[in-house]
This record gives sequence, C-alpha cells and structure tokens, in this order.
Amino acid sequence: MSSAPIILHPTDFSEPARHAFHLAGALARSQGARLLVLHVPAPLPAVVDLRQVGQPFETLRQRLEHVRPEVPGVSVEHRLTPGDPAAEILRTARETSCAVIVMGTQGRSGMARLVMGSVAEQVVRRAPCPVVTEKVPPPTPGPAADHRAESAQAPAAVPIRSILHPTDFSEPCAEAFRVACALARDQSAQVVVLHVAVPPQIAPTLMPAPPPNLADLRGELEEMLRRVRESVTDIPVDCHLADAGGNAAITIVDVARRIPCDLIVMGTNGRTGLGRALLGSVAELVLRTAPCPVVTVRASGEA
Repeated sequence: MSSAPIILHPTDFSEPARHAFHLAGALARSQGARLLVLHVPAPLPAVVDLRQVGQPFETLRQRLEHVRPEVPGVSVEHRLTPGDPAAEILRTARETSCAVIVMGTQGRSGMARLVMGSVAEQVVRRAPCPVVTEKVPPPTPGPAADHRAESAQAPAAVPIRSILHPTDFSEPCAEAFRVACALARDQSAQVVVLHVAVPPQIAPTLMPAPPPNLADLRGELEEMLRRVRESVTDIPVDCHLADAGGNAAITIVDVARRIPCDLIVMGTNGRTGLGRALLGSVAELVLRTAPCPVVTVRASGEA
C-alpha cells in the first residue's frame, strides 16, 4: 500500500464541492498525496425493493467516478458509502488516517444557527485532522450543470501568497500556526499573525468587562512573535493587533479582506476571549463569511 498522505474530499456534487475539489486536487499534486473522493447518499430504508434502488446507486457510482482532477499524476480513489454524512466522513477520516479534509461550504449568511449545514459543522468540530473549508457564491443556474464533471467546473488555481493566522496564544492556535508555517514554506507565502482583543466575560453574570489594554496585548503578541521568529527564519512573518469592538469574527474577516489573504488558518478550542468561541459563534461566522478558504486545526489528543 502506498505511504503517500491522503486528502479526503467529501462531495455532494454541488458548486461549492466543485471548487473545493479543485483545491484538493492542487494540494494533492503539490504534496504528492493521494486523493480520496467520498460521496455519502442517504441510507437505504429498512424495507426496500433492491430492484428499485440498484439503478440510482449505479448512476451515483458512475457520476462519482467522473470526479477526477485535471492536474496529472494524482492518484484518485472513489468511495460511495450510504449513511449519515457527517458520521461517514469522520469515520473515513479516522479509518484512513487522512492528512486533511477538503470540503465545500454553502456560505450561509444572516443569523442562521447552522454553518454550511450541520454536516460541515460536525466535521469541523470533531475531525481528527485539519479541515479546509471553501465557500463560493451561490451557483448560477444552467442547463445540465449538475451532471458535469467537477473538474470541468473548477476555476483557475489561485496561488497562496498570504496566510492569515488568528491566535489567542493557546496550544490549539500554536498547532494551527505550525500548519500555517508549513503551508507558507510549501507555497512561498507570508504568514500574518492576528490577535483580536476581545473583552473577557465575567461569570456568572456574563457582564462585559473593561476593554483589554492593547499595549499589554501588543507586548504579549510581540514577545510570542519574537520566540516564533527564533525558530522560523525561512518565511516572512508579520503581526497585527486589532480591537474586536463588538465582534471578533467580523474583525477577522475584515482583516482578511484588507490584507488581502488567500487562506485563513485558525485553531479550535482556544482558551479565552477569541479562543473561547473559536468553535462557537466566532468560527461559525468566519467559516460562513470568509473571502477565502479556511483551515481549522484541532489540538492533538482531544476527543
């Protein structure tokens, strides 16, 4: 069996999935990885006439087989596994020990509770590896659009030149920073470290506390960067300190647009402030509104 790393790409044949597939293929080629394309249709009813479902499943299998990257030299495997989508994606990720999951998002906006639907939310929360989510605008209706190969719909590759890394100085964010640096080396990109000053909440009343002292936070950020630069000398690293005002996620997305950055790499389950909500409302809003792909990295050893 090949020892090449595996990139897992769950697909529902949608436009966001097509964009994510293109990114997955580009990553597979640059990293010498294998590409595992997974489609999870609804499970069969307990009582069903197999003669009636055989043809639809065969059609799905054929459609899945057409999902192949345009870039040459990428090994591709296809899996059709009925069941609960989130559960099957997570099970496949653990079973294959994949290096990363690359999936599309619907890019929902407004006050909706779900991010990219419950499937991607569950994957981001529980994945045993980094997860890359890519959002695109709603697809433009067109004849037979759903029946084209994903590679035929893929846009041109966008080079990664600037990577934004939001941090709260926690271990999950430290791991995300290591991922950001590895990607920066591979793509000859710069890393922009962002700390968002979020007023802490006081329990049990959850009343807002006085705004944090930005001078103290800047000193902490600069000290962290000083230590980082001692070990990271082969890539450019810049730092930004921002006041969240009323919303850390909006601040992160705003900075991502102003830089502009090509990728956001963020840790999950951080400690306080920004980190306390990194897989709550902050990360959900970033994943929903980011102008570029987002990589989420969970701390090692977490359930």
